[in-house]
Amino acid sequence: MKLNIVFLLIGFMIAFVFAGPEFDTGVHEKLAKAKEQRVRNMLRQEQALPDVETVHAIDIVHYDLQLDFDINAKVLYGKVGVTALVNVDAISMMGLNMWDGLVVDSIVVSETQQLLNYSIKGAFDMLMISLDREYRAGEYIQFQVVYHGKPQNSGYRAFDFSGNGNSTNIWSLSEPFGARSWWPCRDTPSDKADSVDIHLTVPNNMIAVSNGTLRSAENHGEKTTWWWHEQYPITTYLVSVAIHEYEIHYDNYIYNDGADTMAIEFYNYPGNYQAQKKDLDKVKHMIEFLSDIYGQYPFIKEKYGHADYGGGGAMEHQTCSSFSFWGEEVFVHELAHQWCGDLITCDSWEHIWLNEGFATYSEALWYEHAYTNVTASKYQMRTVGAVGEGTVIVEDPLNDRIFDAGLSYNKGSWILHMLRHVVGDSSFFNIMKYYFGESEYRFNSATTEQFRDLCEQISGMDLDTFFHQWIYEPGRPVYQVFWDWEPLPDETYRVFGFLKQVQTLGPVFEMPIDITILQPTLDTLITIQNNISEQPFEFIVQDVPLGVIVDKDNWILKEVEYLSRPDIKIDSIVVTESLGNQNGVPEAGEQIYMQIQIENLNRRLKSVDFLLSSDEESVEILENTWQVSDWIKGDIMGNDPLEIKMNITDKAYPHLVKFKMQLLTDGDFELNYYFYFPIGIEPLLYVDDSNSLESQLYFETLLKRYNIFYEKWETALQGPPELDDKLMVIWSTGNETDSTFTTREQGVIREYLDKGGRMLICGQHIGFDLVENGTVEDSLFYSNILNAEYAGRETDFRYLYGIGNTLFENSVLLSLLQDKSNYNFSDYPEIIVPMHTEDRLFKYNNTANTSGIYFHNEINDSKLIYLSFGLEGISTLYDPNAMQKFVNGTLMWFMDSSKPVTFLTEEKENLLDYKLGDNYPNPFNPETIISFTLSRTEQVTLEIFDITGRKVTTLYNKVAAPGEYSVNWTGKDMNGTQMPSGTYFYRLESKSFSETKKLLLLR
Repeated sequence: MKLNIVFLLIGFMIAFVFAGPEFDTGVHEKLAKAKEQRVRNMLRQEQALPDVETVHAIDIVHYDLQLDFDINAKVLYGKVGVTALVNVDAISMMGLNMWDGLVVDSIVVSETQQLLNYSIKGAFDMLMISLDREYRAGEYIQFQVVYHGKPQNSGYRAFDFSGNGNSTNIWSLSEPFGARSWWPCRDTPSDKADSVDIHLTVPNNMIAVSNGTLRSAENHGEKTTWWWHEQYPITTYLVSVAIHEYEIHYDNYIYNDGADTMAIEFYNYPGNYQAQKKDLDKVKHMIEFLSDIYGQYPFIKEKYGHADYGGGGAMEHQTCSSFSFWGEEVFVHELAHQWCGDLITCDSWEHIWLNEGFATYSEALWYEHAYTNVTASKYQMRTVGAVGEGTVIVEDPLNDRIFDAGLSYNKGSWILHMLRHVVGDSSFFNIMKYYFGESEYRFNSATTEQFRDLCEQISGMDLDTFFHQWIYEPGRPVYQVFWDWEPLPDETYRVFGFLKQVQTLGPVFEMPIDITILQPTLDTLITIQNNISEQPFEFIVQDVPLGVIVDKDNWILKEVEYLSRPDIKIDSIVVTESLGNQNGVPEAGEQIYMQIQIENLNRRLKSVDFLLSSDEESVEILENTWQVSDWIKGDIMGNDPLEIKMNITDKAYPHLVKFKMQLLTDGDFELNYYFYFPIGIEPLLYVDDSNSLESQLYFETLLKRYNIFYEKWETALQGPPELDDKLMVIWSTGNETDSTFTTREQGVIREYLDKGGRMLICGQHIGFDLVENGTVEDSLFYSNILNAEYAGRETDFRYLYGIGNTLFENSVLLSLLQDKSNYNFSDYPEIIVPMHTEDRLFKYNNTANTSGIYFHNEINDSKLIYLSFGLEGISTLYDPNAMQKFVNGTLMWFMDSSKPVTFLTEEKENLLDYKLGDNYPNPFNPETIISFTLSRTEQVTLEIFDITGRKVTTLYNKVAAPGEYSVNWTGKDMNGTQMPSGTYFYRLESKSFSETKKLLLLR
């Protein structure tokens, strides 16, 4: 028979979940994909033309587009008037970009109506035009191209006649090389016309939307011509067409302290407006915010609008963005493009991050502004795992991805976030305001180098290395950090260690790095300039250092691995009786094999030597050493568990045997871990007197984490517990505020301690209930049995220290959680006065106020620890090993008896052959799988509860045979209603087994 004691820690995945907004973490991939798919079939090497200088010898001043549509044939009929200024001494030929699938009907000089000769360089998408004469510098060329055809849409759609319901949607999305596929133009981002007129002739039932201001909508029988005029400079890929049977909705952006108003226009597919309205209502506030940080909305004399379209993704068409999916993030992203991309356009596609990185970081700035619980750093951390490994600069736009979500969007955004920290908030926002509000690049284009020079000018800093390493080099820093500390004679503390960059891609990144030293009262922040691959550090601080965090506020795109100490977790202990009565309980005279499964929690270890030992005479360890090499972080030695052979001596008495596991690892680390295992006794009893699933989960996880064999008793279901045969008891009242100990329960505790029992009592309202609001008998129980006087409650206490020269000395530091949304928050920890001064165990902060006592009655040999706070309200943020120290110390003290403790025992079923597995995936959406194992046939229920303890649904309720089972939960309650995002509990229960675990649903 096996005694199978499985201790599994419940793992929690940490996600940034904010009370206000819900983020679409894939939004940038959607935006990038929609634009990138338009690139592949439009790539042309126009630089290969022999007359390239002639091609660039003109400056387009004005375009006049007149477009009519045959919707059934999906043919476009167009006239494009061109006005160009000559920049060179003489020119007799000029070129426009145009896809060779379009048919030119004629090219006519505007003034003389003379027909011009032309040729089409199809390999280069060039329409070469022979002018009517030689033009000199400063002269204007004016002509009109008449053409028709089906815009290119084979594997590439920059212009399309697509369906939406029973209607046609005619739309354009020309970025990056797509304008040429539906109209002749100079299709480069740096070439901006001073103004554009767009005339769109469509059936009367359709609305045609474009850039700028609507000048007229003139009816011609069955058709209407919509005339839009863009009076601001505009590059060709931003000229747009959006035609449909739209519903129009309006809003206003009010500025200049209410003196002026700009129209906001929403062109929605019928029925779409209400679904979008919540976020559409925010657009005017977004304009106000971005105008505040970047300068006034660039096209303030015109409009800002949205148009639904069928092209996939979204597009920042000047003054009227196009959307095929909707949400707050994508709305602020495309709006921000009106500054970064439309007002100032990347000079060439190599520098696309100046468009996309800026728009993406604008999202972070908006959420930081709009939501009190979101910072730009928190928003940025959504994409920390979705950053590409290449360079942000697009080295070869004709072959490399231009719209790379990981690089152009996410890493580009991180560059601005890091720049903000490098130059400081004041300089950063001064840079933004000047760049968009006053610089020479307004209504023009810019390169990375020009933006860098402007940043240097305003900040007064040399930023050449910063821009080069983050934009022209691949990768990001991967930091390994080691730290330690030692006390100094002057009562200060020396913190020392090193920071090492170990990335295999990219340079040694030179960055200012914030190092936070966590301390009991006030943390210390120190900034170092890291410019070498391995950099030592040393600081002097005034208080005990509890931890070191590199870049705590996440200003750097990075990975961090802390090497402070190796760490392990004992996942399970399985004991097999090789010689014995096979009753499942190791007893005197038996031989056992102990199989130990261990997980590496910290870092990859090149070599580990294990040594298992015990100082007790009850066990004789026959095989106690083993070695492991190349142990990867997260690996569990489970497939081949460590197996230790030992004898239980004839003199063994019923008690918990303390084992020591010693580890010697590479790096000269020596670690000692302790665990307890029962010999011939019933398990420790955990009494749940809190009526809280959260409290149950805490204590069960705590006991399993430290490998303590236990049973559970729930007073709400079972009444006062039976304690006669229990070696040790943990009794938790949690947050109960009345009847924390009934008269019957007081009697059970008194009788147990009178017989020499060992008990830990904890709860945060015990003194208030028994003394402040209790009877005389309650008060006598408090003073005579708990050995304390009640001195009141305090809300400001944050830390608990072990008192010197006591059970824990100064080695244990516990922190009361400060997050009041947590059920376990200790809102009223109590102050107590021990009946004997020497019994003080814990104190609050650096005060003399007692928070815990320990009492040994030498007459009956009973031992009691009483904590005047809820143990489940403890955080181990500052000392991850604090609870292990506390649990180990408590058990060691309980077991240090002057005489053997014996109890009458009876043979019982081995209950721990049952197993409730961790759900997968976790967090989950839309469904997760819960597995469990049964060791015998009986009635079993598997239920889901919410965080308040309310039952959500029952997943399984039947008599089941021994075996392994799995059940699927789709996130719905018993009525089929989808449950919201949040924390839930799943509980497996039978007559002989009960276990609860936590899962996380993210919508």
